[in-house]
Amino acid sequence: MVLLSYRLWVLPKGAAVGIFCLRAGVKALFSILLVLLVLAPSSTLASGPPHVSVLNWVRVDPARAHVLYAGGYSGLVTAPPPEGHPACGYRAARSADGGATWQLLAAFRGFPLVWDNSYMYETGCQSVNPFVLSPNGSDLFYGVQVVAHSADGGQHWTEPLKPLLPPNVYKWQEGALSISGLDPRRAYADVRVLDPGGADTVGRSDDRGAHWHGIATSRTLVDGKAMISLGFVAATLPDPLARDVVYLGLGYDDPTLPILWVRSADGGRTWHRLQLPVSNGPDPNPNVNYADYPALPLSIDTHLPGAIVLRGTHVAGIPADRRWVSLDHGATWKQTVCPGDLRGTCPTYTLDNVFGAGRAYGIYADGVHAFVGAGPAGPRLALSDRLPCRGADVLDAGSGSHTGDPVYLLCQASKEQRTKLSALLPVRSDTSRVGTLYRSTDAGASWRWLNPTAGW
Repeated sequence: MVLLSYRLWVLPKGAAVGIFCLRAGVKALFSILLVLLVLAPSSTLASGPPHVSVLNWVRVDPARAHVLYAGGYSGLVTAPPPEGHPACGYRAARSADGGATWQLLAAFRGFPLVWDNSYMYETGCQSVNPFVLSPNGSDLFYGVQVVAHSADGGQHWTEPLKPLLPPNVYKWQEGALSISGLDPRRAYADVRVLDPGGADTVGRSDDRGAHWHGIATSRTLVDGKAMISLGFVAATLPDPLARDVVYLGLGYDDPTLPILWVRSADGGRTWHRLQLPVSNGPDPNPNVNYADYPALPLSIDTHLPGAIVLRGTHVAGIPADRRWVSLDHGATWKQTVCPGDLRGTCPTYTLDNVFGAGRAYGIYADGVHAFVGAGPAGPRLALSDRLPCRGADVLDAGSGSHTGDPVYLLCQASKEQRTKLSALLPVRSDTSRVGTLYRSTDAGASWRWLNPTAGW
């Protein structure tokens, strides 16, 4: 008997090629292979739906630039019981040799975290960014339906947040897990309840994610009042200067866009409203449509050491490069512009030192510009002409932190490639982030295509 399966890869230089994988008896191998070579581009002999691999993200180990992770989703697969119907499976792979070879992470050979009821066949496959790597590279967190933790490079996984909530009623919110830069043992995560009327829970771990305890729910008091009925915690952010200071961004519609922030100075025992220098409308209340509120993202930036950084880019009238920074946990704020400001534009991604020590390198729509510290961007660099794609088409980027370290760019597939994928995926699938991964080991002079999805 001959078993056939069809796999589609997004390849460089505009080629989307279907390759047949063959398992056959030795006697029939050569004759069947000859037939397949002729029929491969248009054959319909494959049993079952095509297996489509879509690459969405890449992460580089902060301590070892040759170790990296990449992932995305595979469409039209069969969900495990009790669903048992076509679904979207999420995948991640690890490379320990700069992308030359890849191994599917152990979790994705049967661990249930690859499935999510909201991303099933009927609603289409969605591009998610569910991977968090600790600042020292020792711990991995992955969440689509559950939050999973690995302390050995993805070989073994546990579900340490599961005891906080009843089984099968929660999901990890993208962007709502963070790890302290001061103490990599401390992490914060929000888990969202799927049951109507349930309370989201924010957990804290002090042992690198092995064990968690709840520090807040949507019913927790903030300045004497319930923590606002916005829907869920959209983001968690540890302070860069104080181990016990943490911020929670509360959101409503888009989980990546919080509309107000609360702060705890005692590791989550008490909470207070964080006073921001930008107003995004009246104080939220149950009679307001929160979806109309502009987002107020809060973050940290290594080029602004020790500061928490507020962006008001979703508030009408505020320029895209405007920033407010606080060095005293939000008590006072100073207005500035983003590091690497390029005539009102901020870099999409920033890599440090890899193209030359002492400078940061921002990726912009027109290519690469260098800057120093939090200063403005300089002229466009000649290496921009050697990038594997336009700066505007870079979906993700990562690198080491020393001159000559590998640099990795995830470039958006062409419109033609994405159209071909759309025809193979469930309707309403998100193909806006379909990427092709490249690596440079010679400071951007040349680039090599990498294929993390080969083992999916």
